[in-house]
Amino acid sequence: MRRAISVSLELKNEDKWISIDPRSDKLLLRFRVRGFPKQFQISTGLKDLKRNRDIVRLRRDAIATDILLGHFDSTLERYQFKPSQIATPLISLLPKGEGDLGELWEMFTEFQSRQIEATTIYSTYRVVSRTIDRLPSRSLLDLQISISRSKNLLGIEKGTKNGKSRIFQCSAGAKLHELLLSMKPTASGDSRIFSTKRGCPMTSSALSHAWNRDGKNQTGVVRKLSNQEIIPYLNPYATRHTFATWAIASGNSPDRVAYWIGDDVNTVLRYYVHPEATKGECPDF
Repeated sequence: MRRAISVSLELKNEDKWISIDPRSDKLLLRFRVRGFPKQFQISTGLKDLKRNRDIVRLRRDAIATDILLGHFDSTLERYQFKPSQIATPLISLLPKGEGDLGELWEMFTEFQSRQIEATTIYSTYRVVSRTIDRLPSRSLLDLQISISRSKNLLGIEKGTKNGKSRIFQCSAGAKLHELLLSMKPTASGDSRIFSTKRGCPMTSSALSHAWNRDGKNQTGVVRKLSNQEIIPYLNPYATRHTFATWAIASGNSPDRVAYWIGDDVNTVLRYYVHPEATKGECPDF
């Protein structure tokens, strides 16, 4: 009975046994057990955050229970903080639709702290944390996230697939050649051919909107034709596959087609050669 009372009194302080390693700034568990001359120490590997202290307290209470029941593992193997064991209780901390935005951001910051520099945490992430603290409500139930538009503020453009520029040659008088000329009759030779309705550079996102769904209530061109059962629906990538297949079927060598689409010859031979395509009519380009 004295033994039980002793442990119970020790745990009155919710952070009893819990300390911080001055070398790593990680939480430690330090405690003594009657009958053992040495002090026991368990390194948690967790930073001193509210969520992590809750996890450490749970482990501490489990150790105290084992001591009371006489099941204490003096090797401490049962009480080690393994990554898979630490991750398990995180799922139940924030049930669907519940929780606190500040706690959620704290959890994300802790996760990121293992992958990025501490200076980034103290600058960028702390700014977000202070902004969250100023919100009128931090409940996840009150969140109303609406993203209607995004913009590449840095203006960074992606390069080609293999990082090399490519020249696509069209035969004079071919249908494709005439189509491209009609799209920019007065433009300079190095200006863009394809642009959005607002004159901005064509991006994969803009193409996807025009292809599949242009706005909330307006169906994209290809999706509309598919809904009308005029053509089967295919995603934008199918145009690349179709071009490569027909280019080979029309007599172009695999190495030339590989150059055009930015792939290697083996990939072209493996995925884009379809003998049955030669039965149809080859495109004029």
